Amino acid sequence: MRNFIILILSFFVSGAASAQSDMRNVFINMPDSLHPYLNENMRTELCDYYKMGVTASVDNSLGETTVLEELTDTNAILQLNAKVRLSINVLHRSDSTNIICTIKTYKSSVEESEISFYDINWKSINNDFGLPKDIMSGVSPEFFLKDSLAEEDKLIVEKMEPFMVKAEFLPQNIIVITPQCPLLENDLKKKTNAVFEQKKFKWNGEILKNI
Repeated sequence: MRNFIILILSFFVSGAASAQSDMRNVFINMPDSLHPYLNENMRTELCDYYKMGVTASVDNSLGETTVLEELTDTNAILQLNAKVRLSINVLHRSDSTNIICTIKTYKSSVEESEISFYDINWKSINNDFGLPKDIMSGVSPEFFLKDSLAEEDKLIVEKMEPFMVKAEFLPQNIIVITPQCPLLENDLKKKTNAVFEQKKFKWNGEILKNI
């Protein structure tokens, strides 16, 4: 009996340690201050609904619908409302610690994203982890230019204001960043694919490395 009790206690201790980085717990423990209209009770409901295999949606405090679309051991994807999408990802570091990377994407005429990093307790980390500095607020269009361009294509770059970027998390810990040019005239918009290219960054345990 005593050995059985010790075994049970050991199970709970080890479970508590692993739960620190379990996505369900990471999501539920996210500070209300980050998204005040989606409190802890609502986040718990979303996880419970998802586990039950039913539509994981709640009415948030703004009277809008929030949907949990995906929940795995390392990532969660939510449609916070009709205009905002949130991806939460746990990245494992080589020293056995973890960090949280979030990508919040706003939808208007085009999609614009912001990337943030936190420690496993949701304390903000002032580190770009290999991404170009200020990639969400002031990165130059030249960063996304293809290597060889015709002179006429270079004229497009001069009209790149405002210049935005959209980010998305792909499998295998890859972030893909796509340039967005909302105010270009239609004929110039068609040329952007010939001028710009997506950039991909893969997490290697320390940084997001350009691949």
